[in-house]
Amino acid sequence: MSTTNDGAMTDSPYADSIVVDASCTKDGTVVVRIVGDIDMATQRYLRTRFDETFAEFPSPKAVLADVAEVTFFGSAGIELLVALAERSAARGHPFRIVTGNNRAVIRPLEVTGLDRSLDLVPTFDAAYASPPHRRG
Repeated sequence: MSTTNDGAMTDSPYADSIVVDASCTKDGTVVVRIVGDIDMATQRYLRTRFDETFAEFPSPKAVLADVAEVTFFGSAGIELLVALAERSAARGHPFRIVTGNNRAVIRPLEVTGLDRSLDLVPTFDAAYASPPHRRG
């Protein structure tokens, strides 16, 4: 099961391996928290959840993807985060990835060099304390 921004539970075929919570803060920042595995089996479901989130909150101040509790992060996860960063940039919304210093996520991004092009922050405090990086 996953939880929507209003607390309602939704059915997911991936209920045992992934949980996605989406909400909008008072300042207009959309936060999407992902818990579990980001792999080929869950990638399509995650894209759908992000599509639903962008439809519900079409003009966010910023988008934060919280991956601090991701337990598996492979090439599907990398592809997902890159696509989300590009989508947010195209719409003019800063996109930051809150890692929680999660090595399961950080290490693949370091190996691929994407840690230098994606906007990674260790905590929510860090996400709010400094302006988003302008990558280009």
